[in-house]
Amino acid sequence: MLKKLTYLLLLLLIATFLVGFGKPKIGKPDVLKSNIKDITLKIGDINSKLSSLEGTELDGVAKEEITYKHTSKSKYDDFFKNSAICYGGLVVTNTMSDDGTMNLKKFARTRAAEEAGREDLDEIIGDTHPDSLSLAQSIAILEHDKKQGKLSKEELKYFVFMAANLILAQQSLEASVKSAPELIANGTELTKDVKSDFEAKDTPGITKGLNNSISQLNKVKDEAPAAVENLAILVKAFTMLAAK
Repeated sequence: MLKKLTYLLLLLLIATFLVGFGKPKIGKPDVLKSNIKDITLKIGDINSKLSSLEGTELDGVAKEEITYKHTSKSKYDDFFKNSAICYGGLVVTNTMSDDGTMNLKKFARTRAAEEAGREDLDEIIGDTHPDSLSLAQSIAILEHDKKQGKLSKEELKYFVFMAANLILAQQSLEASVKSAPELIANGTELTKDVKSDFEAKDTPGITKGLNNSISQLNKVKDEAPAAVENLAILVKAFTMLAAK
């Protein structure tokens, strides 16, 4: 009787084990994690001397939220970061140029509106309404008043600040113009190697990142000539206005 009972218990244990072994596991399926990540570009990455502008109104890089991919593969990482820096040079230039142009016109417009009837100003702007002053007219008004010692401390402080930063932006833009063509060529070649260099789960994101970078680089190539010309005008004007 005891042997029979022992035998039955053994069969029961074996059956229980077999049922448990064959039972599917319940839980979340394994997910293949990717090592690819996005890194946010900072204005100081473009030129370390621009770091003081981080988070300010002149930080166009932060406003546009420029990012680049990190893959742990040097030839891709170098391309992604350098492409972001190249594009960032154009963004920084446009942001500073817009701010500089806006404030030059604002300062000149204030003078033209508040001091209407000044013969010396009338000779510069003619019949132009203060709200319609061109950049050239605005610079001429401020240059004229600088020679007469009529610029305020606030204006002079701004001119000195912008002159220094516009020169840094000019250096960054020149570097962007120089590097863009080669980066475009490098990026185009990298698109051909993605499938062989990365796992299937990562190839769509890498390919999209490459195409986005190439698109931004082409924007630099297309827009840089006009940006260079406009920036040169502003650098000359602010350097003149900031001079003692």
